[in-house]
Order: sequence, then C-alpha cells, then structure tokens
Amino acid sequence: MTRHCTHVTNASASTIFSPHAYSTMLSTAARRLTQEALMASKRARRTKRRTWSKADVRELKTHSRSKSPVKKIAKAMKRTVGALRQKALSLGLPLGHRR
Repeated sequence: MTRHCTHVTNASASTIFSPHAYSTMLSTAARRLTQEALMASKRARRTKRRTWSKADVRELKTHSRSKSPVKKIAKAMKRTVGALRQKALSLGLPLGHRR
C-alpha cells in the first residue's frame, strides 16, 4: 500500500502535507469547532440574573425552617442550588446537609 501526499493550498503558497499531518490538522480544526459550538450553547443557556426580592428571601427562610431538601427548594423557587446556598450563606441560614 502506498501513501499519497495530499496537496493543500495556502493563500500565499502551496504546501504538501503527509496524510498523517493533514488528518491531524483536520482533527484539530474539528475539535476547535466543537469547542466553539459548546461554548456558544453554554452562553445561550445562561439566564439573566434575578435580584432577590423580599418575598424570595421570606420564602427561602420558610424553606430553611421547614428543612426542605435543597433540590426541592431550587425547583420551587426556579433558582439554582448554588444560588440558594450562596444566599443562605450570606443571610446566615442553615440549608441542606442536615441529617
């Protein structure tokens, strides 16, 4: 089996690449495009930050007193678990990890 060189042209001059080098360049380019697509989709999923209203804080305190699971609170308040934990920490409220 003979290896054939692939002829790839650049804007400035023509360069001859080996099949291995050419496939490496293609896989690198494909990987870069995949990473860019993932980053774009993550950016698209990012939601706008919502400020905490007095009613939100009151609801969080109620959930804290009733010892609700954090995931349940997150679904009810439509906020992430991390956001709830951060707010509870800043308010000095116990949240989660109580067994």
